[in-house]
Amino acid sequence: MSKFFVRTIVVLATALPVAAVAAAAIFNQGAMEKARGAAQTQAAQAAAYAKKPPGGTAAAEITVNPFRSYPTSCLESPLGYNLWVNNPEAVQRDITLFGDLLSGDANERNYLETDTITVFRLPCADGLSVTLLEIDRPSDASSTYYPTLPGVTVTQSGVATDYPIRYSDDVNTFFASNYANSPLYVSNVYVLENYYNDNAPYLNYNNAFTLTIDNFASSGGNLFDFGMSAYHTSDYAAASQPLPISGHMSTNWGNPNQSGEGIILQVYDQGGGTPLRRVLSFAWFTYDDNGFPLWIYGDTFFNVGARTVTVPTLYYSNGFFAGSLAAGVPFSAWGNVTFSFPDCTHMNISYNGDASPINSGHKQGTKTFERVGYVNGIVCI
Repeated sequence: MSKFFVRTIVVLATALPVAAVAAAAIFNQGAMEKARGAAQTQAAQAAAYAKKPPGGTAAAEITVNPFRSYPTSCLESPLGYNLWVNNPEAVQRDITLFGDLLSGDANERNYLETDTITVFRLPCADGLSVTLLEIDRPSDASSTYYPTLPGVTVTQSGVATDYPIRYSDDVNTFFASNYANSPLYVSNVYVLENYYNDNAPYLNYNNAFTLTIDNFASSGGNLFDFGMSAYHTSDYAAASQPLPISGHMSTNWGNPNQSGEGIILQVYDQGGGTPLRRVLSFAWFTYDDNGFPLWIYGDTFFNVGARTVTVPTLYYSNGFFAGSLAAGVPFSAWGNVTFSFPDCTHMNISYNGDASPINSGHKQGTKTFERVGYVNGIVCI
């Protein structure tokens, strides 16, 4: 292998019983055994590195994984199926996967199933992307027996050492990984990731790479390549759309043209239901026509994945300092405010205050606010 390329492998982390291997002679146990030690070592190094304190003897504060392969604001759990539909560079192949060699059921050990594997990207903030791998079982798949995950390798120019990659079905986490020969009970979607470890090379999935699926067939023809060209935002219509609104937008937003004016905004989950709904809540600290402080408040439900949210808005008046009205401060309808986020550091609003008797000269308009800072441990990059 050239020193300018890396092939990284995710493998099973436990030994296979001899009986299981004998029962599945068409499966190449040696290929798995050869790569298994590297996966175990890399996972252990990542766990140890994340626990290192920054100095002294105090425990480190875990925030955002600095070695992650995509912006934290790009994905939300759970991942949906068929996100690759109409994707400009999705690569798809049908591959035969083996049953579970660790099963005590001979029928399961000898089970074979042809599944559809798709590799594709989704656009994220700031010109970045995320790479996903979806494995779909057929519609008539057995509900008794199941296939197991194949080996996953990546080859990318400019990286010089062999290390395992992470591919996880739990987004925005530090350690969650999946290993070859793990059960695939249902169709699933995985994120290609980097380990939390400064000893491992950083794989940049924005650049061109080849992902190889290894089903470990001993008869040969076991490697299936998925070539991915470099990511270009111009290929993705969604790259120019506002970001999906999530908790990564929760922070203080300031008016760059007027010190002393700003918006406190929070996004949080509330209740269940299908589809899952979220709440956007905000307070806008601004001024009336006479220059006196005025605050406007609103909150509303919205569906996960929404890129714009319009919030019915109220304004409060005739209250008292430090609160002495048991019945609450009187309020009136003001209008509405619509929020969108072109990137992680800017918030666009459009407002319509026609329902309000105040601010007669400024009933409608648009404004761009700038992020003041990040909530500890939640970074929108």
